[in-house]
Amino acid sequence: MIDEGLIRKALTSEVKNVHDPRCFSVLLPLIPLKAGYGLLYEVRSQNISQGGEVSFPGGRVEKGESAYESALREAKEELGIKIEDILPLGQSDYYENESIRIDAFVAILKDSAWQKYPFAKNEVSSLFVVPLTELLTLESKSYDLKGKIDKGLNPHFPFAKIPQGEDYHWKGMNKRILFYDLGEDRPMIWGLTAILTEGFLKKLRQYALM
Repeated sequence: MIDEGLIRKALTSEVKNVHDPRCFSVLLPLIPLKAGYGLLYEVRSQNISQGGEVSFPGGRVEKGESAYESALREAKEELGIKIEDILPLGQSDYYENESIRIDAFVAILKDSAWQKYPFAKNEVSSLFVVPLTELLTLESKSYDLKGKIDKGLNPHFPFAKIPQGEDYHWKGMNKRILFYDLGEDRPMIWGLTAILTEGFLKKLRQYALM
């Protein structure tokens, strides 16, 4: 079973404060389950950018705060929970390109009754949890987007499973997009959220096999 001790070993305990105007941060929230933990995901409200997509709590790091402090603040605001109910475990990973840097942190949310969280409905439309035991059995899939974004040039890309489908606003034409398919009854985890999920799972697998 993936317990708290193993998760802590898999993460970076020394959190580095990176002062960068491109910096964003997210929190990967773990919910205590009867057996182990589950990752809590948000479905973004249609009232904000990237509406309908699956994400983690997060946002831009504000002046005067560290990336970690930003992740806690965003989780508090978006999920409607108290910061003292967040048990930090460490830093999972970071994602960086020429435009942004996103630091990802992992924490246990002490209140396991996530269905009752008074989340910010102007930012979040719903929440769902996926057990780590399930995520660790899934294989991610990646698809290449090349040239003009349409089914003719990208016949295998799962447009039907993402918000806005072929009309999604892509910032670049040539991309490799990562997906975790949870089946028909749950939203698709894809894009940056899938990348951050995969990075965390890779660390867990590495330590679980030791």
